[in-house]
Amino acid sequence: MMAGAMWRYPYVGYHDRIDTDGKLWPGLSAIDDVISGLKKAAKAMTVAGEPPEKPLFAWGFDPIFLPTERLNRRHLDAVSATRPIVVQHSNFHLLTANSPALALAGYTRETNVTGVAKGPDGELNGELQEMAAMFPLMRRVGVDFRALSAHLDSIKAFASIARQTGTTTMTDLHAELPDKDLATLFATTGAADLPLRIVPMLGAAMMPPKEVGPRALELRAKATDMLRLGGVKLVLDGSIQGYTARLRWPYHVNGAPNGIWVIAPEQAEELILEPREAEAPNASDHDHAHGHDHGAAYRSWSTTGGYLTRADLEALLNGPPAGLFRFKGRIALKGGGAVKAHLVGRLHELTPCDAAPTRAVAIGLAPAFEPEAFRLRWDRIVSPTP
Repeated sequence: MMAGAMWRYPYVGYHDRIDTDGKLWPGLSAIDDVISGLKKAAKAMTVAGEPPEKPLFAWGFDPIFLPTERLNRRHLDAVSATRPIVVQHSNFHLLTANSPALALAGYTRETNVTGVAKGPDGELNGELQEMAAMFPLMRRVGVDFRALSAHLDSIKAFASIARQTGTTTMTDLHAELPDKDLATLFATTGAADLPLRIVPMLGAAMMPPKEVGPRALELRAKATDMLRLGGVKLVLDGSIQGYTARLRWPYHVNGAPNGIWVIAPEQAEELILEPREAEAPNASDHDHAHGHDHGAAYRSWSTTGGYLTRADLEALLNGPPAGLFRFKGRIALKGGGAVKAHLVGRLHELTPCDAAPTRAVAIGLAPAFEPEAFRLRWDRIVSPTP
């Protein structure tokens, strides 16, 4: 639902996009075009009487499509040396900020925080990777995606985006879903002016593990035909095109460090196990673990970091904690019975001899693939390969 809220801010992406009012925003195919657009937006804020310390936030930027120097702090300092400038990347796993914005979060060359990127000279290059690094700055510039998504106008804008493509069901794959937001959703979904079915997934990392299962059950009991509730989402690692995803060898093609855990493996295990304890064995209609093959996805398939065998899966299903893995629907095992499988999504990379999909099916798991990731980005991701 955040997609409906983002159009409050300037769009600086590579691809043409149509906003919620039907206006076409031409794509920006060079960093100079991005900088020019940001300068116009900053000037408009000044003309409108906005104070020089009010941040300028823009979104949709994807550096893999711009074959020049990667956007950095110096580029954005050229937009303004006083106004904080923040450019959110299209994957929402990274952002780039100028010096005034970095100062708001107290980031300096001495900062030793995973995700606060630095150049070869040890100075901040302006890129912040993953939420732990981004959140202190986002909070200070006053951009709260979760709160924005719950506004009535954001939900209607979300429906407008769906209507433009003839889409009748949309998902929000990482939602906090507090009661006040649910009240707005219940009042909105199914109304004549919002003909859209919404399927939000509860963000498991937003609460203690022991609370995830009961909360998912509570939400599922309240679900309606137009507001499907009960699903749970874990974001395990970072972004492929941002080079923060956790991959196995040979890792990232550009030699970047091997990714960032968004949820530590030990915490992920707890978040998978806890909701399936006896008091909530079927905590959700399905779970969706955002994990990029190779490293993160494999880790999420097993509570020991290795592979689950068919015997392992059957033992888990037949003994405590019951219902460890659940998939929306049932998959028959040979010999009868039913498998409740854990859905692991977003497997982008597979080596030519990788048997992971076959093995996943054999042990009752359900991997999901994103063909659009290959179509839109794969050639760009692998192009730096020597």
